[in-house]
Amino acid sequence: MPKVLEKSGSDYSLLVWNSTEPIDELLKNASLTSEEKSKYDSFISQTRKREWLTVRKMVKDLIPESSPIVYDENGKPHLKNYNLSISHSHNWIAILVSPHKRVGIDIEIIGSRIDKLAVKFLCAEEDLEARSDKRIEKLHVMWGAKETLFKIHGIGNVEFKSEFLVYPFNYSHSGIVKASNLKKGFEKEYDVYYLKSEGYMIVWCVD
Repeated sequence: MPKVLEKSGSDYSLLVWNSTEPIDELLKNASLTSEEKSKYDSFISQTRKREWLTVRKMVKDLIPESSPIVYDENGKPHLKNYNLSISHSHNWIAILVSPHKRVGIDIEIIGSRIDKLAVKFLCAEEDLEARSDKRIEKLHVMWGAKETLFKIHGIGNVEFKSEFLVYPFNYSHSGIVKASNLKKGFEKEYDVYYLKSEGYMIVWCVD
């Protein structure tokens, strides 16, 4: 399981892996509770099994004493003493943890299909801002920024197109963009980080 990226700050740790080893090896090294084993056995897809086991190994690598992952009614993952966010795309899996702050992470393989989807998550001003020679990369950053705010928000029922706003920015290989949650009662501006790596866009935010 080659490590792609590991970063840490004063209040967070981020890990990205390319999950490639056999599922049997992952399962052999996993320490699953009976409830976790039942959940694992319920999966039919081998891809889902791999992702599920890899996430738990990654969490243990970052936090050896961590509790089992639990999910709330909105599907948001939690650890007993840490905030947790998870994302995956193809074989790449990313997790972000913090003992004190809410976190959100998104990882996507970069592709032109996002251009057709932009109308669903960008307002007119944002779409105009994204019209550059790096449009596809900018769209992935903008989508990722909104997705991370959605995960931090953690409640659901958010309109990506009108209630999350990404401010104009100059795209480079890595950087920071400003984004805001405009939903009534949750208004706040955030610094959102992004990094392009081997054809993937990784975007994360720490509240």
